[in-house]
Amino acid sequence: MATSWRSGRGWDVKSNGSSRAVALDVLLRVSRGAPSDRALDRGLRRSELDERDRRFTTEIVYGTLRRQATLDRLLAPHCRRALGDLDPAVLLVLRLAVYQCRFLDSVPDHAAVDAAVESIKPHRPAAAGLVNGVLRAWLRSAEETFDGTNSSPATRLATRFDVPEWWACRWEQACGEVAAAKWLAPTLEASPLVLRPYIRIASIDDVQTGLAAEGVETVPAAHAGGALRVEAGNPLATRLFHDGAFSLRGEASQIVPSLLHAEPGEVILDACTGRGGKAIQCAEDAGDISVLAADLQPWRARACLRAARRAGTPEVKVVAADLSQPLPTRTAFDRILLDAPCSGLGTVRRRPEVKWRVQESDLRRLAALQRAILHRCADALASGGLLLYVTCSTEWEENEGLVEAVTHERPDLQLTPVKLPPGLDPKLVGGDGYFRTYPLYPELEGFFAAAIQRRC
Repeated sequence: MATSWRSGRGWDVKSNGSSRAVALDVLLRVSRGAPSDRALDRGLRRSELDERDRRFTTEIVYGTLRRQATLDRLLAPHCRRALGDLDPAVLLVLRLAVYQCRFLDSVPDHAAVDAAVESIKPHRPAAAGLVNGVLRAWLRSAEETFDGTNSSPATRLATRFDVPEWWACRWEQACGEVAAAKWLAPTLEASPLVLRPYIRIASIDDVQTGLAAEGVETVPAAHAGGALRVEAGNPLATRLFHDGAFSLRGEASQIVPSLLHAEPGEVILDACTGRGGKAIQCAEDAGDISVLAADLQPWRARACLRAARRAGTPEVKVVAADLSQPLPTRTAFDRILLDAPCSGLGTVRRRPEVKWRVQESDLRRLAALQRAILHRCADALASGGLLLYVTCSTEWEENEGLVEAVTHERPDLQLTPVKLPPGLDPKLVGGDGYFRTYPLYPELEGFFAAAIQRRC
């Protein structure tokens, strides 16, 4: 169904052109490997777009990424060259235009085509005629329909929900076509915007009240305690954000630190910390603890340190380290939170490009890295200590298969059921003791967690 972006009048051509230019620049950065959420945030911050045009830009960036397979299927018959042989800017301009014509009902077809021709000129002036010809040929063609009657379940799922067929096949084999459809359908929708107050800077009530005063409506998140879900408004444009009162973090990500059950006096390792959100949350929740946050990339370690200072959590210390090698400390940790580098296939609502980047063969490669890091972290676990192995992946090789293989190899480790904090739905932990947000909770990103204890 097409989406309407009308607000009392048609789109202003000039502002729409600026929106498309920003969208193209963002998609070019994504094509070079940047995460879409960060590339879009950077593009919007550097632009002079008003709020309405920012929403339009966000829609066409994420929509083009989510519907990439459908867009290419529509374009391919009208291009003399294979789409993969086109200049990246040309292909992205074509996708953007077809997305607007096919999925948005407020942009006239002729306006989308004219804007596409103009937007390619600063990048590839000689390609303006090609863009015009391909788009007008597509508009003259009959509307594409897909008859899945004689198709396999995987093909039907892949076509309906714009996912790679290999991934749809795995889901269909794992839980059947109906359950797979329930999980895949929300991947075509916008990811909920969820924030976490830094409680040492401002209380949850103060953040909610302050945001409301600036036109941002929030409600308590359904699952993660202390999380606020944004219903309307832009929290990044508020004084509270610039004052460091909260950060944006997915709800499933906010549940994870509570599964560690850190207690005062303990020494915690947050392995592969990223930007440090989980390390900070552990420090806030447990109080008098010591947290070492480690990450391979020095720039992420620096970002984590800045975030910890901003949040008022000096007990979080940060180090840049390759955790597939021996840890740069002799400390025996009471608890370890290992958020392992993974395919990220559980995050396709927030970063839809992930589903097109990851190949099935990548799962085995990533599992080898995850295994090495898990062994090194287990070596640093104190006797009787608990390691929480976490991924934002939905795939067996990175999750159940990995932890069961490692605990089978090491008699000093044993799997134990993940313990939920009070208030969480017991169904989040299956009969096998693993924490999963999928496929029963499609409103959450796909996270997996396993609890591993070191025998005394």
